[in-house]
Amino acid sequence: MPILSGIHPVAEALRAKHPLERLLVAQGAGGPRLQELIDLARRAGVPVRFEPRPALDRLAGSSAHQGVIAMGAARQYAELEQVAQAELLVVLDGVEDPHNLGAVIRTAHAAGAGGIIIPDTAKEKPQEGKIVAVGPGARDESGKLVPLDVKAGD
Repeated sequence: MPILSGIHPVAEALRAKHPLERLLVAQGAGGPRLQELIDLARRAGVPVRFEPRPALDRLAGSSAHQGVIAMGAARQYAELEQVAQAELLVVLDGVEDPHNLGAVIRTAHAAGAGGIIIPDTAKEKPQEGKIVAVGPGARDESGKLVPLDVKAGD
């Protein structure tokens, strides 16, 4: 299950209506930005739970979560046959750094790519929180994030 941490990545996921299983907020945390996230989550039907800050630290792997974590629903990859007819595909033979993959995803989308093919052995997969945080993607005319079809292949 992907984990998003921090106000901006969580806000992007909520605004883009990404499927989220729940929103975790540190007990005692507050402020208008956190309240906006709580309101967005409740309007989207995403359960909101208040947890001790050390529990969020463990889930996020650090204390740099700004008091909020979203537990994302697992994403399905597109099958190769679904994207094979695209005029432009980006094929990667390996990904070492999530920042690089985020940049590749944004660039591929800007170039009009129909999909990105990554190997199953890639250290970082597009559904992982680090990549969502650094590469949230492009937006359409309405401001919604536009996901690319991504396949982890052989």
